[in-house]
Amino acid sequence: MKSNQPKLTHQLRSLPWKQTPVMDQSRDRGHGREEIRELQVITVYGLLFPHARQVIHIRRK
Repeated sequence: MKSNQPKLTHQLRSLPWKQTPVMDQSRDRGHGREEIRELQVITVYGLLFPHARQVIHIRRK
């Protein structure tokens, strides 16, 4: 999400991400680094993005 849409960004950040379970986690190692990816999915209604019904949060470490 780009921050050029402040109302939508605020709406997405206010979703209950801490209570949402991690649906998938992957670990990769390459070039001397380890990368961890976590995926969370929330079903939403009334989002400021027309016709969107799911929001996916991808966290990379």
